[in-house]
Amino acid sequence: MGGVESLVSQPIATSHYRLTPEGRAQRGISDGLLRLSVGLEDAGDLIADLEQALDSLAD
Repeated sequence: MGGVESLVSQPIATSHYRLTPEGRAQRGISDGLLRLSVGLEDAGDLIADLEQALDSLAD
């Protein structure tokens, strides 16, 4: 974290991995929660990448 690129991470595997499932639930952190940190990419490129990723989930 802290770079200039956009990143998608899953808090249960990164920032909150030490919490118990109950502790995460108390904080509203579900197992399916994703964090998007937006970097310096062109907005159009980032939107296109996200659309492509989401479309691939629908298949």
